[in-house]
Amino acid sequence: MRNSLVMIVLVAVMLGVGASVMAGEIDPGLENILKSAGPEQVISVLIYLDDQVNLYAITGEMDNRDTSLRRYHEVVVRALQEKVLTTQGDIVAFLSELKGEGKVKGFETYWITNAIRAEAVKEAVEKIAARADVAKVYYNYEAELVEPVEIMGDTRGGISSVENGVEAIRAPEVWALGIDGRGVLVANIDTGVDGHHPALAGRWAGVADPRYAGHPEWAWFDPYSNQNDFPFDQNGHGTHTMGTLTGGRSCGWGYDRRGSRIILDCICPAQQRRHYSGDNRRHHPLYAMDDRS
Repeated sequence: MRNSLVMIVLVAVMLGVGASVMAGEIDPGLENILKSAGPEQVISVLIYLDDQVNLYAITGEMDNRDTSLRRYHEVVVRALQEKVLTTQGDIVAFLSELKGEGKVKGFETYWITNAIRAEAVKEAVEKIAARADVAKVYYNYEAELVEPVEIMGDTRGGISSVENGVEAIRAPEVWALGIDGRGVLVANIDTGVDGHHPALAGRWAGVADPRYAGHPEWAWFDPYSNQNDFPFDQNGHGTHTMGTLTGGRSCGWGYDRRGSRIILDCICPAQQRRHYSGDNRRHHPLYAMDDRS
């Protein structure tokens, strides 16, 4: 069985997607930025290689074999990582050469998709895009948080019906089937979660689930400051989105017509807000909730 899965990985890696001999292209958004960029201005870009893993082929083969999700995960990850090992060598050497010339300030390879992030001057970006093994080069836009909107007055208890967004995704029809979130593990990657929030405090698995007793780090992960004892949120955005995920009147962000039939436990990994520039782009928080009602 394992040998056959290895063969699937190898076939997927060899087939790939694309594999043309044409030069890559520059995304229009990046083109506009390059037009006004000075010769020494460093620009952060995302380089997508032409040769990508054929995930459709893997999915089809896994479905035909009725493969478990664990095996499917293993095959996909191995195929993605193998693709990087077999295709990025030349362009990494090219980027290293440009770095030695001072035209590339730094770069980082990725395997979740066959891509590379690079900080480079205009001339280098154009040379990169002209390579036959490059599909497209994009500007690496900084991620920004949407700041909370101030609401005048006390709105607690003011929601008495299903909100438009909940109705639009046809959630009431799912509730009618008896599916209301019980037994679901909900994950949140955001700025953190306020562990003292009245709508969430008693539902964190770190205090609500005896299996986590003495091990809060099992229910909370903060990769930035390594404060894994209790969930916190110095921005507020993550607390808001977790309220959206869990629902219930007490959260103030959504109405659950089943009242108390909402998620009761939570696992809350989180971190404070980061400015996503340079190497800091890799730091993200994680948060999850588990319903055992």
